[in-house]
Amino acid sequence: MAVPTGTASLLDIQNEFGGSNPIALTEYYGAAAGVPTSGTIDVDVFRGKSNLFTFSVTGNVQYANLNTLAVNAGWDQSTPVSCTINSGVWLYSNSTGTAGLTIGSFPGGLTLANYGKILGMGGAGTYNGGGGVGGHAITASTTGLTIQNFAGAFIAGGGGGGAGAWNYQWKAGGGGGGAGGGTGGGGYSPPYNAGGGGATSVGGTGGTGAGNQPGYGGGAGGGGATGAGYQGSGGGGGGKIVPGSGGYGYNNRYGGSGGAGGTNGTFGGWNPSYGGGGAGWGAKGGYGYGHANNGYANYAGGNGGKAINSGYGYTLSNSGTIYGAT
Repeated sequence: MAVPTGTASLLDIQNEFGGSNPIALTEYYGAAAGVPTSGTIDVDVFRGKSNLFTFSVTGNVQYANLNTLAVNAGWDQSTPVSCTINSGVWLYSNSTGTAGLTIGSFPGGLTLANYGKILGMGGAGTYNGGGGVGGHAITASTTGLTIQNFAGAFIAGGGGGGAGAWNYQWKAGGGGGGAGGGTGGGGYSPPYNAGGGGATSVGGTGGTGAGNQPGYGGGAGGGGATGAGYQGSGGGGGGKIVPGSGGYGYNNRYGGSGGAGGTNGTFGGWNPSYGGGGAGWGAKGGYGYGHANNGYANYAGGNGGKAINSGYGYTLSNSGTIYGAT
């Protein structure tokens, strides 16, 4: 809490800014905005001052790093921080290996108030084998972290990609990409019909699967505009619409359908080689069924990314929407 705006004492200043005894005001030169850095200094200049650095994120950021944003705003890298992500702001990633928001060490503690959208990247669908894992929305490596997710705000891990499936006769139907921009799996049969690409732009819709026999692709992930196309297609990729609805496999039958926000993609079918649907935000991709080792096998969809991935304890309050593990 800040130094009182009314009657204030040297002890009030020490309680707010730290220091040693005996208390000397010269310890606190430049301790807060408006406090002199040299010369005359008295108790009055500290009234209402706080040992807390506050700033806001006001525009969209891809691969947001909160430490970098704070330093660029004037943080001294030791003072406690309070950060607000404004309504309408997107912090997002186009790589499953990098979170939409990365939080490094904040020695004095961090309070993050989210009114916007923090999103991980969707996992890719495949034409043969398991679906790709979705990326995390937030990765944190600091103690003293408090996250407040307010009404209308989203923290969403990327959806898992749908599994692809193939066999020696029917070739492949690719899985759908997961919500958050996952790329649809390409069909393996010539002419190698690729799935529709996942939209990586802010608010973008998912792509549509291409098609040419044989095999059937999975549906788009949550946020995708449409599902897979006709025979031999890869699944449509998931878009960055939140929460989004899942696309359908071809004719609502062949190939798994994509999941809506927080919902798993569906199973692609038994024969001949249907790819699984891409998952909605933070959920698991649908599995496919196809040829393996002179027999048939199920291929697992990718797991969804976490909403918050942290190796440290933190405090979370939520009145908005969270998709994925915390």
